[in-house]
Amino acid sequence: MIRISPRTNAVVARAPVGDGPASMAFNGQTAWVVNHRDRVLSRINLATNRSSALTTLAGEAPERMVWARGKLWITGRGTDLLEVDPADGSLEQTIEIGASGIDIVADGDNLWVPTRNATVDPTGFPTMDTLKRVSASSGAVSTVAQANGRVDVHGLVARAGVVWISDNTRGRLYRIP
Repeated sequence: MIRISPRTNAVVARAPVGDGPASMAFNGQTAWVVNHRDRVLSRINLATNRSSALTTLAGEAPERMVWARGKLWITGRGTDLLEVDPADGSLEQTIEIGASGIDIVADGDNLWVPTRNATVDPTGFPTMDTLKRVSASSGAVSTVAQANGRVDVHGLVARAGVVWISDNTRGRLYRIP
């Protein structure tokens, strides 16, 4: 169903995607949505607004996703980094990143994932233990930064090799070269 919002004149498209839509990724006329409650990955044809469930993902609550190098990369509470084929939802590989990822962004071949530790992971709080860099082409993982004190990740952006993390709990913006 599509409707026009009278206040903004925006087109609002509604496509059923599952329980707990948490993150989206786009490529051309296709969107993918990951649902953290039922762990379902859905694909939406943006031209027809039709959605289809591709797969049920591994992990406790996969909730963050990015499109990079022709694949979907997914992480979340109780979930390592999953490389997923966007065509059929098949799991191509699982990359060990620690307890779980809080968020994920891509910049070229690099995937940037702030991770929680095992104590914080069950709570789902966005308290970062380390920032990991993962090569999308090789799967190699390196620790780029380790939190010294509490850092809550409420926003994450990467551009030209620089990662920006916003922490609205502390009122800080961190720049990590």
